[in-house]
Amino acid sequence: MRCARGRKRNAPSDEREAILFGNLGSRRRRSRLHNMMYGVRYVRVAKFLELVGGYTEKAIQRKIEDGVWCEGREYRRGPDGHVFIDLAGYEKWVESQKQAA
Repeated sequence: MRCARGRKRNAPSDEREAILFGNLGSRRRRSRLHNMMYGVRYVRVAKFLELVGGYTEKAIQRKIEDGVWCEGREYRRGPDGHVFIDLAGYEKWVESQKQAA
């Protein structure tokens, strides 16, 4: 599909420009850009700590136990019971937080 200006919609160069200049557009486009940047959507807790930083493994466990993060939204459990953090879900959670006045 072509945009009004004749450029192909969702072309890789558009995505690179969005990353460089911070124009992320819709949530759907954001998650695609996120996957392009990180290459995966779900990561184990140890890898999440490495990528994001600022959290401990215990803090993540507490978010899950206290219901701050919901299964199927911010994390999922694999067939073997391991917790996988949904990077796109985490981004949405961060963006949904109300800023202190």
